[in-house]
Amino acid sequence: LPKWVSEIGESESSIFFTDRSGQHYKECLSLAVDNLPVLNGKTPVQVYQSFCESFKSSFSPFMESTITGISMGLGPDGELRYPSHHELPSNRKTQGVGEFQCYDQNMLSLLKQHAESSGNPLWGLGGPHDVPTYDQSPYTSSFFKDGGSWE
Repeated sequence: LPKWVSEIGESESSIFFTDRSGQHYKECLSLAVDNLPVLNGKTPVQVYQSFCESFKSSFSPFMESTITGISMGLGPDGELRYPSHHELPSNRKTQGVGEFQCYDQNMLSLLKQHAESSGNPLWGLGGPHDVPTYDQSPYTSSFFKDGGSWE
Protein backbone atom coordinates (compact mmCIF):
# COMPACT_ATOMS: atom_id res chain seq x y z
CA LEU A 1 0.00 0.00 0.00
CA PRO A 2 1.18 3.56 -0.51
CA LYS A 3 2.67 5.14 2.59
CA TRP A 4 -0.16 7.67 2.90
CA VAL A 5 -2.74 4.85 3.01
CA SER A 6 -0.73 2.97 5.63
CA GLU A 7 -0.55 6.15 7.70
CA ILE A 8 -4.35 6.45 7.60
CA GLY A 9 -4.51 2.84 8.76
CA GLU A 10 -2.36 3.63 11.80
CA SER A 11 -5.18 5.74 13.22
CA GLU A 12 -8.06 3.96 11.50
CA SER A 13 -7.16 0.27 11.68
CA SER A 14 -10.70 -0.78 10.75
CA ILE A 15 -9.74 -0.28 7.09
CA PHE A 16 -7.66 -3.48 7.23
CA PHE A 17 -8.69 -7.12 7.26
CA THR A 18 -8.78 -8.37 10.86
CA ASP A 19 -8.56 -11.89 12.25
CA ARG A 20 -10.52 -13.39 15.12
CA SER A 21 -7.97 -12.25 17.73
CA GLY A 22 -8.02 -8.65 16.43
CA GLN A 23 -4.72 -8.77 14.53
CA HIS A 24 -4.82 -6.50 11.47
CA TYR A 25 -3.55 -7.58 8.05
CA LYS A 26 -1.93 -4.35 6.84
CA GLU A 27 -0.89 -5.40 3.33
CA CYS A 28 -4.25 -4.60 1.72
CA LEU A 29 -7.54 -2.95 2.57
CA SER A 30 -10.58 -4.88 3.71
CA LEU A 31 -13.07 -5.48 0.92
CA ALA A 32 -15.69 -3.99 3.23
CA VAL A 33 -14.28 -0.47 2.77
CA ASP A 34 -14.30 -0.44 -1.04
CA ASN A 35 -17.17 2.05 -1.13
CA LEU A 36 -16.60 3.90 2.15
CA PRO A 37 -14.89 7.33 2.17
CA VAL A 38 -12.00 6.20 4.39
CA LEU A 39 -9.12 7.68 2.37
CA ASN A 40 -9.22 11.40 3.03
CA GLY A 41 -12.89 11.56 2.07
CA LYS A 42 -12.61 9.26 -0.94
CA THR A 43 -13.43 5.60 -1.30
CA PRO A 44 -10.67 3.12 -2.23
CA VAL A 45 -12.50 2.51 -5.52
CA GLN A 46 -12.44 6.27 -6.28
CA VAL A 47 -8.73 6.49 -5.43
CA TYR A 48 -7.93 3.50 -7.63
CA GLN A 49 -9.98 4.94 -10.49
CA SER A 50 -8.17 8.29 -10.16
CA PHE A 51 -4.82 6.50 -10.22
CA CYS A 52 -5.75 4.62 -13.40
CA GLU A 53 -7.04 7.78 -15.10
CA SER A 54 -3.90 9.70 -14.13
CA PHE A 55 -1.69 6.89 -15.42
CA LYS A 56 -3.60 6.82 -18.70
CA SER A 57 -3.39 10.58 -19.26
CA SER A 58 0.28 10.77 -18.27
CA PHE A 59 1.43 7.88 -20.42
CA SER A 60 -1.03 7.99 -23.34
CA PRO A 61 1.65 9.24 -25.78
CA PHE A 62 3.61 6.05 -25.11
CA MET A 63 0.73 3.58 -25.38
CA GLU A 64 1.04 1.00 -28.16
CA SER A 65 4.59 2.11 -28.99
CA THR A 66 6.80 2.06 -25.90
CA ILE A 67 4.12 0.62 -23.61
CA THR A 68 2.60 -2.44 -25.23
CA GLY A 69 1.01 -4.05 -22.19
CA ILE A 70 0.11 -3.30 -18.61
CA SER A 71 -0.20 -5.73 -15.71
CA MET A 72 -1.67 -4.48 -12.48
CA GLY A 73 -1.60 -6.51 -9.30
CA LEU A 74 -4.59 -6.23 -7.02
CA GLY A 75 -3.30 -8.13 -4.03
CA PRO A 76 -0.74 -7.98 -1.25
CA ASP A 77 1.83 -9.89 -3.30
CA GLY A 78 0.74 -8.66 -6.72
CA GLU A 79 -2.09 -11.12 -7.16
CA LEU A 80 -5.73 -11.09 -6.23
CA ARG A 81 -6.14 -13.44 -3.28
CA TYR A 82 -7.83 -13.53 0.05
CA PRO A 83 -5.21 -12.97 2.77
CA SER A 84 -5.70 -15.90 5.12
CA HIS A 85 -2.19 -15.70 6.59
CA HIS A 86 -0.56 -12.61 8.06
CA GLU A 87 2.96 -13.90 7.68
CA LEU A 88 4.13 -16.89 5.71
CA PRO A 89 6.99 -18.96 7.11
CA SER A 90 10.42 -18.28 5.62
CA ASN A 91 10.07 -21.32 3.35
CA ARG A 92 6.94 -19.61 1.89
CA LYS A 93 4.86 -22.75 2.42
CA THR A 94 1.60 -22.36 4.22
CA GLN A 95 1.48 -24.66 7.22
CA GLY A 96 -2.27 -24.63 7.82
CA VAL A 97 -5.61 -23.46 6.56
CA GLY A 98 -5.13 -19.90 7.81
CA GLU A 99 -7.88 -17.82 9.37
CA PHE A 100 -10.81 -15.83 8.13
CA GLN A 101 -9.97 -12.13 7.99
CA CYS A 102 -13.56 -10.98 8.40
CA TYR A 103 -13.62 -9.48 11.87
CA ASP A 104 -13.02 -5.80 11.08
CA GLN A 105 -15.89 -3.56 12.14
CA ASN A 106 -16.90 -2.80 8.55
CA MET A 107 -17.04 -6.46 7.52
CA LEU A 108 -19.04 -7.33 10.65
CA SER A 109 -21.41 -4.45 9.92
CA LEU A 110 -22.04 -5.77 6.39
CA LEU A 111 -22.61 -9.26 7.80
CA LYS A 112 -25.15 -7.90 10.29
CA GLN A 113 -26.99 -5.94 7.58
CA HIS A 114 -27.14 -8.97 5.30
CA ALA A 115 -28.26 -11.30 8.10
CA GLU A 116 -31.05 -8.95 9.12
CA SER A 117 -32.24 -8.37 5.55
CA SER A 118 -32.22 -12.16 5.01
CA GLY A 119 -34.42 -12.69 8.04
CA ASN A 120 -31.63 -14.42 9.99
CA PRO A 121 -30.43 -11.78 12.47
CA LEU A 122 -28.57 -14.33 14.59
CA TRP A 123 -26.15 -14.90 11.70
CA GLY A 124 -25.00 -11.31 12.06
CA LEU A 125 -23.84 -11.48 15.67
CA GLY A 126 -20.20 -12.06 14.71
CA GLY A 127 -17.82 -13.89 12.46
CA PRO A 128 -17.32 -17.66 12.51
CA HIS A 129 -16.48 -18.91 15.98
CA ASP A 130 -15.71 -22.58 15.34
CA VAL A 131 -12.99 -22.32 12.71
CA PRO A 132 -9.43 -23.64 12.80
CA THR A 133 -6.50 -21.39 13.65
CA TYR A 134 -3.68 -20.40 11.29
CA ASP A 135 -1.61 -23.56 11.53
CA GLN A 136 -4.38 -26.14 11.81
CA SER A 137 -5.80 -28.28 9.04
CA PRO A 138 -9.34 -27.51 7.86
CA TYR A 139 -10.87 -30.48 9.65
CA THR A 140 -9.51 -29.88 13.17
CA SER A 141 -12.71 -28.00 13.96
CA SER A 142 -16.34 -28.60 13.09
CA PHE A 143 -16.67 -25.62 10.73
CA PHE A 144 -15.58 -27.32 7.46
CA LYS A 145 -16.99 -30.78 8.22
CA ASP A 146 -20.22 -32.09 6.65
CA GLY A 147 -23.02 -30.52 8.62
CA GLY A 148 -20.61 -27.89 9.99
CA SER A 149 -21.54 -24.28 10.54
CA TRP A 150 -20.28 -23.32 7.06
CA GLU A 151 -23.62 -24.66 5.85
